Amino acid sequence: SSTARTFCGFLEGARQGMTSPNYPSIIRDLKSILQQECRIQSEYAGVTAEEAKNTTRFNAARIEALALKRSDLCDRMEELQGRRRTLVTELCDGTEMKLSDAVEKCCLTQDKKILFPIIQRLKLLVHQARGESRELGGLTSFSLSLVNSLVTLISSGGRQVSRSYSRR
Repeated sequence: SSTARTFCGFLEGARQGMTSPNYPSIIRDLKSILQQECRIQSEYAGVTAEEAKNTTRFNAARIEALALKRSDLCDRMEELQGRRRTLVTELCDGTEMKLSDAVEKCCLTQDKKILFPIIQRLKLLVHQARGESRELGGLTSFSLSLVNSLVTLISSGGRQVSRSYSRR
């Protein structure tokens, strides 16, 4: 009785103000984008952790390749987030709001049950990726300080030392 479910969903949507004929495609696209964001966030956290591991090993070639990959992932995340914001605004009839608020206020119950677990997973992955990024940032900062100290030490060793004596 797929027709009955669809009709009941339409009635529920009509009561909540969701009569847009684009509603099913918005939900489908939103689900797809959220799943893509989850994959990218997971990959980003992995790349960041691997970059940190290679930083401690001073593997410059691998670090450079991972940094480029991380940059590409950031660009893809930004693109998906922009598309998601557009869909959320369209879902809520032109009103901009946070994703979880939009799903709560503008989606049918059946769609909430599908979208909320994906949103929760995305939040956890974002938190994980931020933690990995903070760790990499701290490690990179320490490494740069170490290199700066070594450069200073090496450059000071090449300078001539002038001895000055006091009369005492």
